[in-house]
Amino acid sequence: MHLIELRKADRLRLAPALLAAWITLFEHWQEDDTMSQLTDKPVRAAFDKLKHLSADTEARRVRSAYPTDRMDRGQQDTPSCPAKHEELS
Repeated sequence: MHLIELRKADRLRLAPALLAAWITLFEHWQEDDTMSQLTDKPVRAAFDKLKHLSADTEARRVRSAYPTDRMDRGQQDTPSCPAKHEELS
């Protein structure tokens, strides 16, 4: 098993190209300028998946900030079909 200090490896830039690409991903994944320079296909695919997952997480966070249930917004729950409303009365 090999242990790699990512910050040190990134700073020294002594890693082989493929390892350097993965180090770049793990150390700079939030930096679009740096990540746009990656050319290794597996690392690029991992980055694209990470961006997709991050976008989903951000979307869930934004959605959770707004009420989703009509009762949460203080509105009465009214059926959309009048026939069903009459049956309930």
